[in-house]
Amino acid sequence: MAAKKLKVIFVKRYEDRDKDGNKVVIEAGTKTRMTEAQIKKAGTKVRVIEEEQIDEQPDDDEEPGGDGATGD
Repeated sequence: MAAKKLKVIFVKRYEDRDKDGNKVVIEAGTKTRMTEAQIKKAGTKVRVIEEEQIDEQPDDDEEPGGDGATGD
């Protein structure tokens, strides 16, 4: 079973080593997906971004319970 990946943004520069021992540098402001274990390892250098759910947002143009007529 694959681990669930969360969308994150790096708030600080992050330096690490990959599996081969090569240095990896990720600049601040980079958006990517990481597992919870990777997020825990990065610590305060990353912030989890909540997924945007555009389909479930109500329209701001419509007034609830109104018939569309203005009350002059």
